[in-house]
Amino acid sequence: MNPEQKRKSEQKKKFKKLLQHYGVPLSVLALTMVILLFFSFAFHYPTVGGAITVPPEDALDLVHNASLSIDVSKVNQWEFTADTSEREATNYQMNVILSEGKLHYLLQYRGERIASGLLGKEVPSTQGIFVDDDSVADIEFLFNPDNQVFTLSNLRYVAPEAATIRLLKSLDGMVVEDVAVLPINKEAQFQIEVIGASSSPTLTASFDDTTMVFQLQELSKTPTSRKYTLKFTPAAEKPYQLKLNAIVGGQTTTKNYLFGGNGVVYVLNDPQYPVMELTLLDDVTKNVKVKYVFPVVGNKQPFSLPCKGQKEASLFGNNSTLFSYDARKPLQWKENLPSDFTVIESFKGYLVRLSDANSHVSPRPSHLQVTMNCILSSELPSLKSGWNLVSITGFASKPVGDLSSSVPPGAQVRQVREMQRDEISQQTTMLVPGKVYWALVE
Repeated sequence: MNPEQKRKSEQKKKFKKLLQHYGVPLSVLALTMVILLFFSFAFHYPTVGGAITVPPEDALDLVHNASLSIDVSKVNQWEFTADTSEREATNYQMNVILSEGKLHYLLQYRGERIASGLLGKEVPSTQGIFVDDDSVADIEFLFNPDNQVFTLSNLRYVAPEAATIRLLKSLDGMVVEDVAVLPINKEAQFQIEVIGASSSPTLTASFDDTTMVFQLQELSKTPTSRKYTLKFTPAAEKPYQLKLNAIVGGQTTTKNYLFGGNGVVYVLNDPQYPVMELTLLDDVTKNVKVKYVFPVVGNKQPFSLPCKGQKEASLFGNNSTLFSYDARKPLQWKENLPSDFTVIESFKGYLVRLSDANSHVSPRPSHLQVTMNCILSSELPSLKSGWNLVSITGFASKPVGDLSSSVPPGAQVRQVREMQRDEISQQTTMLVPGKVYWALVE
């Protein structure tokens, strides 16, 4: 018998001896529990000072809680759910009798006794109780005779680092991961669930558009969770950023969501770049459409693909010229001429000189619109030693320091410069989807 098994055996003998010493037959205990169970059906689950004071209708959750306290002067029978090293979450039955400042307890699983004993000032705690047959203690009981509070502790509980936030569409219950399409001028309805480790979190919500009017209403509450409804109406084809803060135990958990009015989740509007609009077509497949509006000028204009995919370079027209860079050499594409590449790809940077800028047709078009379909993603490019002409995908800007995870072993990013028209570049600290960057790796 190993030390843990020996300890378990001695523990059971000790509690059995105490129970016999105080002379409370199990038949009396069972009769008392039947009577108490009759009264428990009429009550709910209130607490005073953190201790449960009325027989609970449902099993207490010891899976997601480190401990639970019960006022045994008012509650004598309950069930609780716990998991062990050998069993998944399972219901256990607990019966107690308070007599002359001492507490007789009986723990059962499917009608079979697992542990029974006596707690009081002499022995206030069971230390570890072995619910299954291994050598790992699972739960512990503690009784305070001064306030008559009995505490169940989950010895295998690992507290989560933060609260859990879930956003669901009210109509179909679908979980929103980070981005969703919303029709404009129609009320959007969501449910929000926030779950804490040992207490119920509170929730705050805010939009980046401070003119957005929204309703956040609490639906229900348990000792460790809350549910809310969120209602608002997007009015324009543009991105709406929602920020949710769940506060529990003095710690704040933040989660951000992006809603696209008619699917528009990102817009790049920089005078050095074409106007670019990224539209989410489907929440599930993450299919998107990216639309560029290039001014028809003679300059070389930088651009990149903010999503995963590729498109034929020929969509820019017969006389336009595309430029890029790879493997320490410049690349060029021109229709019907020998070219270094034929497709526009994610993670690469490009410049285009439009054919219509030199057109003698009157009136000359002022803009060229180009559209591509691809898949929404948020990723960084792989970098090689030397200069790289690259871009990122997604709808959120990232610090240039994130590129350190994309370099060969032992190498470092020495410099990052943002490309502007006519191959002019300037130092930058942020990476923006749709833009183009020179990155030096050594």
